[in-house]
Amino acid sequence: MEDLNNKKMEQKIGPELFIPKLKKFFLWIFATICFSLTLWGSVSLVNLGLTTYVFTKADTEQCIWSKYPQPIAVPAGEVKGLSAYTPPDPVIELKRCEESRQAQKQREASNAIALILVGAPLFVLFYREARK
Repeated sequence: MEDLNNKKMEQKIGPELFIPKLKKFFLWIFATICFSLTLWGSVSLVNLGLTTYVFTKADTEQCIWSKYPQPIAVPAGEVKGLSAYTPPDPVIELKRCEESRQAQKQREASNAIALILVGAPLFVLFYREARK
C-alpha cells in the first residue's frame, strides 16, 4: 500500500505534469508577444492615417533645412583649394523634402502592415494551441 502511495506522489511531481504546464505557459507567452506585434502594427497604421488625413501639419517639420544658417558663398578663385559654394535651390529642396516625407510614410505603412501580417496569424495559432 505504501508503494502505491509513493507512485502516486511521483506521478504528481513528475515531468508528465510539469511539461504540459510549461508548454502551455510558453504558448501563452508567444501568443501575448504576437498580439503585441499586431497591436503595434495597428497603432502605427492608425497613427499614419491620422497624420496623413486629419492632422496634416503634424509631420511638416521633418524638413528643417531652412532653419539652419547657410554658409557664406565664396566666389570661385578667391580661396585656393576650395570650390565656390552655391546655395541649394529652395524649389529643389522643397521637392526633395516632400519626396523624403512620402518615402517615410510608405516605410511606416509597409512596416505596420508587415507587423500585422506576421503577428495576427501567429497570434491565432498560438492562442488556439494555448486554449486546448
